[in-house]
Amino acid sequence: MWGKGPGIIPKQELDNFCVGQTLKHLELPAKRILGAIAASEGQTTITTECIHAVSRVSGAALDSGLYELECAGLISVAVDEQTGLITYSVMAMAVEPARHLSRREKWEQEFARGLNDFLQKDHGSPAADPLVRFLLDFNPAKLKDMNPEEITELGRRVERANSRPHAHKMQLLALAAECERHMGNIITSDDLYRIVADEILRSGLATEERNQRILLEAATVAKMRSQTPQQLARAIQYLQAIEKEHLHSLRVLGTLVELSAHIGDEINYKRYRERVSRLRDKERSRFSESQIDSLEEALRRAEAIVNQHA
Repeated sequence: MWGKGPGIIPKQELDNFCVGQTLKHLELPAKRILGAIAASEGQTTITTECIHAVSRVSGAALDSGLYELECAGLISVAVDEQTGLITYSVMAMAVEPARHLSRREKWEQEFARGLNDFLQKDHGSPAADPLVRFLLDFNPAKLKDMNPEEITELGRRVERANSRPHAHKMQLLALAAECERHMGNIITSDDLYRIVADEILRSGLATEERNQRILLEAATVAKMRSQTPQQLARAIQYLQAIEKEHLHSLRVLGTLVELSAHIGDEINYKRYRERVSRLRDKERSRFSESQIDSLEEALRRAEAIVNQHA
């Protein structure tokens, strides 16, 4: 045997073995993301929004999962040179192992339901306008690393896109509000966020992931603009619409503690403080150290406000 060597191993078997070994070392979110991308291929443009809807992985877990899969060579990432739209696909050698993983873990039905829900929603249908597609896929967190000229240009692109007919005007208006916030134009930012947030509440779609983030930022900007009773009441209204959701739960509840202290609402101050403290202690592993630190700072500020009112 040693003289002849191991013989010829079929390429497909070798690929499956290598991918299988890689899959064993992936974190669960990355496995779900891989299965979700494989389940969505050929059905729609696979963006981060699509992957979240199908896999139910979001936030930092989604970002780190995509990074882990790209580093492992299991997915490819494409960036449209004209629009900047980022799309994902499973590498050919990983398609069958990814689908086998979904079958084995009984994820197929869940993924199919998530994909159908995504496709049935307005924002699930890829926008025909490449500029609109790019802006919808733009991550507002990138604004902190952009210079004023770049932010101004992005704002102009939003204005240009919203001058055309499309079904995503509110999402792009929220991006415009965030641009104004990063430019230091807090009054304009609040005016824009108010339009979007009021429309979200009117539509009854507050619990959608994108809308949860918009309402959270709208509340933050409302508080930043001024701390009058009217502004604080509006911020509280936005947060109460999403207080039972899990996506930004620590920040939402922590902010509600602080806002309740500001308006002298002792009952809700105690209620929200108890809820967020219980959540922090019970599910601490869900949150990063920076999230925990931010909560502690908010609780200290709230306590100081209460002591001032006493």
